[in-house]
Amino acid sequence: MCHLWAGIVHRCFRRGKTIDHGDAWIAATALRVGAPLITNNAADFQHIDGLNILTSEANE
Repeated sequence: MCHLWAGIVHRCFRRGKTIDHGDAWIAATALRVGAPLITNNAADFQHIDGLNILTSEANE
């Protein structure tokens, strides 16, 4: 899991994108277990390859 997290952080850095370390852990966990990531901040995760992002267009 740590290698997956480090890979996400490294790829974001190389692409010139910043990612919060907590968000990187969330993304790594979703990738590891094969679950979609549900968020209201899809832009924070869109640059992560292989991540299935689910979000609601209507913010209540």
